[in-house]
Amino acid sequence: MSSRDAGKESPARGLSAPGNGDNATTSTKRATTVGNPVSQPIPLPASGDAVASTSAAQMGDAITIARDSGPPLQSSSRAASQALVVALPDDFFYDKEDFKATDVSATQMPEKSLSLFYNFGFESYRRNNLHFLNEYTVLTAVGNVLVFINVKTLEQDYMPGLRDGAIGSIAVHPSRKYIAVGESCDSSPNIYIFEYPSLKLYRVLREGAEKGYSNLTFNAAGDKIASVGMDPDYMLTIWDWKRESVILRSKAFSQDIYTVAFSPESDGQLTTSGMGHIKFWRMASTFTGLKLQGYIGKFGLSELTDIVTFIQLPDGKVLSSTETGNLLLWDGGMIKCELATKGKVPCHQGPIEVITLVDGEVFTAGEDGYVRIWDLDTIDSADVATDAAPQPSTPGSAPEGEAPAATSSVPQARVCEIEPLDEIQIGKDVKIKSMIRCLGENSEYLIQDALGHLFSLDIQSRGIEKVMSFHSGSVASVDSSPSSHSMASLGADGALKLYDYITKAVIATATYPGGGTTMTYLPESLDIYGCTLAAGFANGVLRIISHTVAGHGVDDAEFKLQFVFKPHTTAITSIGVSADGTHLATTSADKTVFFFKIDATQTSEDETPAAFSHFTARITPLGFITLDSVPVKLSFSPDNHLNIDEIEPIDENAFEDPEAMGENGDQGVAGKRAFVVLDSGELVSLIVPEPAAIDNSLSYELPKEQLQLKPWKLDVPPVVTAAKPVAKEEELSSANSEAPGPPPETPESRPESLRVNGRLTSAARKAHGLVVDTTSPVTDVMYLEGGYFLLSLTNKDGEAEIRACKYSTPRQSRLVLVYKAKFSDMRLSTSGKYLLAGAVDGMSCVRKFRLEDILLYRWTGGHEAYSQYCKAFEAEATQTAALRASNGKPDDRDYADSQTDLTIMEDVPGQYWFGHAHSSKSGRVTSVAATFDDSFFFTAGADGGLFVWRIMLERIKSSGIDPPADPVPVGDPVADILEPTAYALQDAKIKSEKDKELEDAERKKQVTRQYMRELRMEFLKLVAENEKMPAEEQLPRSALTVDPDLRSDIEKETEKKIELVRKELEWISAKESVIPTKLRKRFLDPLQTERLEVHAFRTSHMVTTFRTIKPEHALDVVLQPLGNAETRSSRAAAFALENSVGAQNKEGRLEGQDHELVAQTNKAGKGLDAKNKLEARKQLRAQRAIKWKELMDAKPDENYEDPRDVAAIRYAEQHMGDYKLKTGEKYIVPESERVDADKKRRQILLLKDSVFSLKENFNQSVLGIKEHKAALIEQIRTGNEQLGTINAELESLEVGGAKQSLWTPTMEAAAYPEKRYEVTPADIAQLRKDDKQAVSEAKGNQEEGFGGFGGGSGVQSKETPPAAAAPTAKSRPGTVGSMDRLRPHTPDPLGFPADIELDLLKVPHKSALQLREEEIRIKQLLYKRDHIHTAINQAVEEFDKSLHMLVKEKVVLEGDLKSADIKLLLLYREWVLLKEFEKHDNFLADKLVQKRSEKNDIDNKIKECQEKLNGKKSDIEVVIKNEKEVQEEFRQIVGENNKHDEFLTKIFKKKIKRSKKKPKTDSQNADQDGEGEVEEEEDNDDNDDMDDLDEEESVSEENDADDAGEECPSDYDPASFARILALREDRLDQEDILVEIQKTVDVLKKENDALIKKEKISDQALRTTENEIQEFQTQKQQKLNELDVVVPLRLHQLQYLEKQSLPADLSGALVFMNQGLAKLRRRIKELQQEKADIRRQHKELRKMHVSLVKSRKEKHAKLQELEARAVDVQMLKFGQIIDLEKLERMGVNKNADELREKLAKEDSKRLKEVEELQVEVLKLREELTEVTKDNTVRLEQLVDLTDTKQTLEEGLNAAQLSVTAEYSGPQHRDIVERQHLISLVQTQAQEIDDLKREIEMLIRKPMRQLPPIARGRAHTTVPPTADPMSRGGLVTGQGIMMGTFENRSMPTTVETVAIE
Repeated sequence: MSSRDAGKESPARGLSAPGNGDNATTSTKRATTVGNPVSQPIPLPASGDAVASTSAAQMGDAITIARDSGPPLQSSSRAASQALVVALPDDFFYDKEDFKATDVSATQMPEKSLSLFYNFGFESYRRNNLHFLNEYTVLTAVGNVLVFINVKTLEQDYMPGLRDGAIGSIAVHPSRKYIAVGESCDSSPNIYIFEYPSLKLYRVLREGAEKGYSNLTFNAAGDKIASVGMDPDYMLTIWDWKRESVILRSKAFSQDIYTVAFSPESDGQLTTSGMGHIKFWRMASTFTGLKLQGYIGKFGLSELTDIVTFIQLPDGKVLSSTETGNLLLWDGGMIKCELATKGKVPCHQGPIEVITLVDGEVFTAGEDGYVRIWDLDTIDSADVATDAAPQPSTPGSAPEGEAPAATSSVPQARVCEIEPLDEIQIGKDVKIKSMIRCLGENSEYLIQDALGHLFSLDIQSRGIEKVMSFHSGSVASVDSSPSSHSMASLGADGALKLYDYITKAVIATATYPGGGTTMTYLPESLDIYGCTLAAGFANGVLRIISHTVAGHGVDDAEFKLQFVFKPHTTAITSIGVSADGTHLATTSADKTVFFFKIDATQTSEDETPAAFSHFTARITPLGFITLDSVPVKLSFSPDNHLNIDEIEPIDENAFEDPEAMGENGDQGVAGKRAFVVLDSGELVSLIVPEPAAIDNSLSYELPKEQLQLKPWKLDVPPVVTAAKPVAKEEELSSANSEAPGPPPETPESRPESLRVNGRLTSAARKAHGLVVDTTSPVTDVMYLEGGYFLLSLTNKDGEAEIRACKYSTPRQSRLVLVYKAKFSDMRLSTSGKYLLAGAVDGMSCVRKFRLEDILLYRWTGGHEAYSQYCKAFEAEATQTAALRASNGKPDDRDYADSQTDLTIMEDVPGQYWFGHAHSSKSGRVTSVAATFDDSFFFTAGADGGLFVWRIMLERIKSSGIDPPADPVPVGDPVADILEPTAYALQDAKIKSEKDKELEDAERKKQVTRQYMRELRMEFLKLVAENEKMPAEEQLPRSALTVDPDLRSDIEKETEKKIELVRKELEWISAKESVIPTKLRKRFLDPLQTERLEVHAFRTSHMVTTFRTIKPEHALDVVLQPLGNAETRSSRAAAFALENSVGAQNKEGRLEGQDHELVAQTNKAGKGLDAKNKLEARKQLRAQRAIKWKELMDAKPDENYEDPRDVAAIRYAEQHMGDYKLKTGEKYIVPESERVDADKKRRQILLLKDSVFSLKENFNQSVLGIKEHKAALIEQIRTGNEQLGTINAELESLEVGGAKQSLWTPTMEAAAYPEKRYEVTPADIAQLRKDDKQAVSEAKGNQEEGFGGFGGGSGVQSKETPPAAAAPTAKSRPGTVGSMDRLRPHTPDPLGFPADIELDLLKVPHKSALQLREEEIRIKQLLYKRDHIHTAINQAVEEFDKSLHMLVKEKVVLEGDLKSADIKLLLLYREWVLLKEFEKHDNFLADKLVQKRSEKNDIDNKIKECQEKLNGKKSDIEVVIKNEKEVQEEFRQIVGENNKHDEFLTKIFKKKIKRSKKKPKTDSQNADQDGEGEVEEEEDNDDNDDMDDLDEEESVSEENDADDAGEECPSDYDPASFARILALREDRLDQEDILVEIQKTVDVLKKENDALIKKEKISDQALRTTENEIQEFQTQKQQKLNELDVVVPLRLHQLQYLEKQSLPADLSGALVFMNQGLAKLRRRIKELQQEKADIRRQHKELRKMHVSLVKSRKEKHAKLQELEARAVDVQMLKFGQIIDLEKLERMGVNKNADELREKLAKEDSKRLKEVEELQVEVLKLREELTEVTKDNTVRLEQLVDLTDTKQTLEEGLNAAQLSVTAEYSGPQHRDIVERQHLISLVQTQAQEIDDLKREIEMLIRKPMRQLPPIARGRAHTTVPPTADPMSRGGLVTGQGIMMGTFENRSMPTTVETVAIE
């Protein structure tokens, strides 16, 4: 089925018809060429979208509602896109056209104008790219096309990719009914599921990767798909593909993944492999749901390798490939063994690419070309014997991937040797990349060869058949024959192939050394048969090759080499051939352009044309030029600009091209014009001179001046912003001003809204105007006739343009084509009707082209902009439409679609077609070409694709060329250049010239030497004749000196050479010293103590030091920042301490205020106690009230707990005496035992420091004993000197045996490692002596060396003992010699040795006295010698004992250090584990700090609010006092028995209208927060309303009053009346002040209540955070409990017995100390005793409780009796129950009044002083308040910002949370907290409603009662029935009642807290 047939599928289930231009999803367009825009790939429609299904009923209402409500694919997040997963109907299909880029442009060719005809390419290096669909059909992907190949007939069907990009991977369903295709594109790649064979789009999987999919696979059941993404995400995704939903996903690896596969036995297990890894996955159910967990395979001792393929064996093992050719058998994530053949020869020589399991046999294939068959059971049971394998590395013994240390040999990988059952070699030059089994046949396989073949293999018959061949890798170039239906392609593999594209066959293949780079056919002017081509290769070789004429029944053609040259040293980038076939040029990456001259034999018209060959043509190298950059393209002018008069009229006067004028003035040029494009973006014009003008006799390099090199650039004037009238001669220069545009912009500066997928929209292009300038880089060029040429360049928007230019007019150009990516190649078809182009992103284009459309004489403007072209095309389209209408033809589209024969369509210029068959990633279009009849065109890409496209607008024509009748003359074949090191033409010429120069120079040298020999012979003759002369006639020797300065010159030259040698030796010496210096700095300088050895003298004991590193390199630098860590870890404790101290201070402060208030109250009543009984009773009653209050305050709450009991319980819990098992489920980590990574790291470093200290202390002991040994050796040396003197004297006394060998111990060299670099002169002399001896031995000299030392030893140190006493290699230096030699001979009974007696007898001449003196002297010497020997022996024995003790100490210390190492390993593992929790630990710690900080802030605000309330209380007392003073003064003025008392009282209490005074209090001046301001505004509104009511009441009172005014009675003192009026003003002022204070108090109360609520919320959040920390600490402890702790125990310590025997499983045992066990046993008795004591105390307390209850009942009865008596007394005395306090206040006592007046005066005096102090205090408080408020505002801002930051972080963390999230936190706590917040919001809303109702009620009341002052947190109320006067209050005219302030103070903060 062809690609166009696939598009004819009938619409199913209401699918929309393709190509609807009015569809909303196809509205996004992309401008690809000049003309109307082409649509860009649209957003993919979601399942059930209206685009894909027009009937909602077919899919259900749920799908329609869910999918049609928003954009199809552009969801806000991945989670949102997967929130609703709805199963699609099984019969639902998408419309593929909705996913394609539809084109509504009028300039596009009809859809059927071009079609994919055939594909000769293949992606040979692509893995997993072959899949059988049925018995004969194979599916593969080439670029962006799915190719269906019939392996029997090689017929092909195609399905292009739905979108631009490439096909990343394909997979086939196990039932062969579905095909999965994974895209590879710039963004949002999809996986398409097609039904086979209908190829309907069944499902679309979205958002599984960022750039593309590298591999897809179905599971065995076929209901799931696993996909792996490409770079950069490498995401592994498991899909439920029918539901289009993601099951699980996780990042697979950080490098390329090649393969993914499900386990054939279980879908819950997968395996992925790729670059340097293999990973095993399983789907695991966790407490948070299903997770995808992966485990990296550990290579261990095996070499790290890329794993391309693998299979999963039935028992769960995995068999994988390697790069080395071995097989790896994996079991449990580890390599069980490597598989190799006998002798450990790899299974394959090279990488293994294929492993498959078939019927119990394993097939493998690799790049060695072999297919080998192995037995499954042998592989499954393969293993390596334990004794033959090296010991596995223990944890921590060696890094991962390295072998552990061994004593005998280096460990090797575990290799198991097996033999294959069979092997088949496919071919020598075969690299097997893929192998699949054919369907229906059990023994046939299809094999993909990376070198360009498909083979069919029959395992049973071992038959191999080549199915098809193709290029290996990229196709470098393609071209078609200019006269026949043949096509040739050149690949990067060096293969040249010839095709007959009509019959779809490859008819010839030839391979040449070096990869191919470019190719072109020679024009018909050289070869009329069109069968000769020029090919360039990567090694710089140019080959002219001819082939058999295709067609005419030729099935097997051949290539024949005609010419071969090597003009370059590197790759040839392009080949250019002139239209007349006379010149050929090549460009190369070595920055050169080489020119050739072609001379072909001319035949007459009657003769048959001869085929092109080296017999009929001659190619002559002309020379080359070197450019500044690499040339990438060369194009010759077809007519040297001479045919311009044939295509446009010429004005001879205006012709201003001086370069086109010849020497004689004619319009000719001597040479060939050409353009060269450089990779730097420059365009260079040159003229190739004629061969006669070129001199290449010495070198092929030509001077640039001879070729007239000139850069050619577009002359783009600057943009003119304002149009001005210009003259006629300035029209060209101002042409660009016709399309004014914005100033130049860079591609980055373009608004993103104007770009779609990296390219500009058509509207944006029009708005930008002209976007080329002089600096626009050129990428390609193609010469046309008349000096015209097509230029490909990159504009300022980053897009590519093709413009038509003219050589002589660089200020003008016409726009031809625009595309978003750079053009890589462009050509004109043979007829010139089509412009072919290819781009670097895989796009290929065909555009209708006419030369007359680009002629500049018709264009009056400058450089054509995109908007200008659009206008021109619209005019052309209008003219064409009018022409069709006049001819009676329908519209273009309808006409084209209605015709079956497209060739009869009228030509519409500017129409184009775009194809995206090549990969956008690696499918750069390398070459495009069209056939001679324009019926086909070809595209070749770097992805290996080679596509043949049929242009349906053209008919297929026959070539009309008959093959030559006379064959080509047979001659010697042309020798090819095969060696890569062969000389290039220039090198060969230079080499021959150099050889000639060398021969000439050698000839001259011989002549000079001969002349010098003759002069020397003549000189010798003269010297001989001079010597023969008599002496007096001879000349002196100096007279015969030819050159007197010769000797001095030689000496100077010798000195220079010596100096040079000295410098070279110095340099060598410095170089050699660098290596040991670096080694010393790396390994020795950081050491604190090196390893040194100290040996014993007599025993074999030896002690060594520990090798330690200096602490500054290991500990000091790291321990320094731990102080900060400790500070950070203790910040929670600091906050707790601060809070506790603050609470204590707060309680103490409040308690102090309470006592102060009581003292003031007592003081107020103290003076009244002695005056009268009334005051005494008042005082007594006040004292009783205070005591009652104290008593009630002291009453404990129902839930009250005695602090002593709480402290006792806490002490008991902390000193329980038991042991908390950390592995227990209910274990709670104490705060003191909580650890984090910093603490654990500190423990590690402290342990390392302790280990270092222990080692250093021991090292000091070893160093001390070393010094002791050195001193002892020095003593022995001194003793030996004394012994030598004694022995010499004894020898002089002729005592027998006096001459003894002395034992001279030496210090071993290992004790002084620091002396390794010391070299003594003796060492140097010894080295020289050894060198001389080695030289003499090499020369065969038999003489012995000086000193008798052989040549076997090296350089000896200065401590080396003499040869006679030197130890052997195995002996210890300290034990040299035998101590028996030091023992003296035993004397005879007379005291003389026997030999001494004999000697004495031999001396008869000595007297007896002399003999006696000698005898005494001998005894003295012998005694002294024995004493020295004894002292030496004792010192040596003591030293050996000390060293032995030190050895024992080291053994014990090493054991302790080994335990420390085990502990260090455990600490390190704990640190690694804690490091994983560090992030969350820090987060919780910061959260705790934040919550505590918030609580402290709230407490401070509450404290501040309470202080303000207390301050207002003082203000109220002052106001009340002032009001009382006003009342007293009024009473004094009125006096007693005043007849105007009632009138004056009415005047005094009358409320009048007057301006309100608004005194500013402290609270009003202070800045309140947002909530306080809102509440204050509401209160002010309420107060204003109440004031209005008061004013209305006062007005009514005035109306009800008597008509008498406020005039003073005639018989009353006017001064007193005026004073009463003034007092009335004072009273009203005090009332106003009181009202204002009361408002402020109300605001403070509301603020206090709000703060109390915040405090509760803060306390709850703090407790929640502490609980989270506790839970997190428990989780950390559980993870730490999983670590194994090594505890060395002896067998007798194990008391965990079962049936008096040690159980095999000790997992249930507990390691415990005996002391702890005894303590627990004692604790049992202690607890029993404590329990008995507590019971006894409880019994006594119960008795006391009964007694107290009885006493309370008695007191209650007595209280009731006293109350009844009081009632009886009042009824008898007053007849009713009255208020005694009110009665007391009504009494008048003049004496008391006088005393009060005196007291008031004294108080006023003191109050003034107090007020002054209070003013000063208030100022200071205001300053403090302002500073505090400013700080509070800043803290609140900080808290808000912190909360915002935390909210954003939580949102980001939640968005990025994947299925493999490390820690998600408890979910139950989140739910509970959310419910708590909801209930809190509801409660607050209810409170707000209640407050609003209360405010409305208060507003409607005519009289209102102020609430109690400073009630704080306690909501106490006064009974409304109580009489105000009975409470000692003041009744004002406004009904305001104030409580008792004298007898009972306002409730303080302590009281309110206690009440709460």
